[in-house]
Amino acid sequence: MTRASARHLAGDAEGALEDYARAASDGAGPEALLLRGGLLHDLGRRMEAEEVLRRARAAAPENAAIAFRLARVLADGGAVAEARLLAEEAVARSPSLEEARAFLASLGEGQ
Repeated sequence: MTRASARHLAGDAEGALEDYARAASDGAGPEALLLRGGLLHDLGRRMEAEEVLRRARAAAPENAAIAFRLARVLADGGAVAEARLLAEEAVARSPSLEEARAFLASLGEGQ
């Protein structure tokens, strides 16, 4: 995943996506999927990001960072209720995840 991260930082998004996919299939698993899904989301490829992050979540349902990133993707797609549930879960699993706490607050109550 070092190469994928280096390519990502260098601005080679497509190369990084390929490397993250390769790393996930080579055993890096949920972490590589999280990074790939995050990059897809950053590139505006929300539906692809959601698919990848759902796979990551299935592989590591206890991972707060994955739940949080998926929540952001879902909120961007209009699935606010599901996003809120995932953000609440992320905060409960990792109370120090301030970004998730702020995101949850931004979703408001029961919208």
